[in-house]
Amino acid sequence: MPVLYLLEQGSTLRKEGDVFVVTKDDEELQRVRAIEVEQIIIFGNINLTTPVIAYILEHDIDCVFCNSYGKFHNLISLHGIEGAAATAYFSAYKLLLKNDMGFNGRVHRPPTDPVNSLLSYLYTLLTYNFQAAIDIVGLDPFIGYLHSVEQARPNLALDLMEEFRHIIVDTLVLWLVNTGVVNEDDFERAEEPDQMVKIKHEALKKVIHHYEMRVQSRIYHPLAAGKTSYRRCFELQARQLARYLNNEAPEYNPFYVR
Repeated sequence: MPVLYLLEQGSTLRKEGDVFVVTKDDEELQRVRAIEVEQIIIFGNINLTTPVIAYILEHDIDCVFCNSYGKFHNLISLHGIEGAAATAYFSAYKLLLKNDMGFNGRVHRPPTDPVNSLLSYLYTLLTYNFQAAIDIVGLDPFIGYLHSVEQARPNLALDLMEEFRHIIVDTLVLWLVNTGVVNEDDFERAEEPDQMVKIKHEALKKVIHHYEMRVQSRIYHPLAAGKTSYRRCFELQARQLARYLNNEAPEYNPFYVR
């Protein structure tokens, strides 16, 4: 079976050893050896487990996503990969927290625990920084290449900041929590579950102070011919992208930490 068609709405494609298994409501619908599959075509609401996604990527299996009527979706496969990667990443992130304060994974609409509240707030600050850098170089911050342009948000800023999320924000939140700079008393919890947890005003001052210290810290950037601030790196990455889009550079090089 070179092509595996997944049609049953609400079903899940799992991997058991070297076999793909399609199940729904604890009932097995289909079973096929993974090595025999060259392409997977998915129609509508079908779930893929993380081991399946990992196998697909490792073995370069073409995966086509369509709606339930057969209309092809472009970028959906990327979103699925991103979602699986984020789940694995934040599962490991939780283990690095000395006090997780109720953190069990990324929740941002709304953030329902202190760690997610910190992540969301600092990601917002980082987005503003990148939007400013993009404005400086003359690009449109609302037209991106990874995030959907259908939503009224600064998509290009969100695209470029992906290279810096873990460097600037994720590590800072770990430091703030693990060193006790912020603690449970710095947050306002809602009486109802699943409601937004807010950072108190005095704690915000501390958070912003340490964020500014982080973005002003210096690091090597090849386009700066030496060390420069992270904030300057944001602009340099935006300028590099502008040169690539204007055919003034052969490629765009993402930012690496050495």
